[in-house]
Amino acid sequence: MSQDLTSAADQLLTEALDASGARDPRDYYRERLKELKDIDPDKYDQAIEYYHDRLVPLVASGKIEPLIAWTEYGRLLAESLMQGK
Repeated sequence: MSQDLTSAADQLLTEALDASGARDPRDYYRERLKELKDIDPDKYDQAIEYYHDRLVPLVASGKIEPLIAWTEYGRLLAESLMQGK
């Protein structure tokens, strides 16, 4: 994943947050990732892989609305941290 792709995805998220007034989820998700790393390193690696291989490229390409993509990432983290459905 290139820095240009990450920068483009970040810019699109910032624009979406500004337009919607929504709170930036990244700090909260970073904290969940720290928890996940301690609890289940394999799921942590999967979450990082998802971020690099799916979330950033999809947002940067404009194929998915940034807030939807980040909400889906949050769902993935929640499911990784909690048992059951």
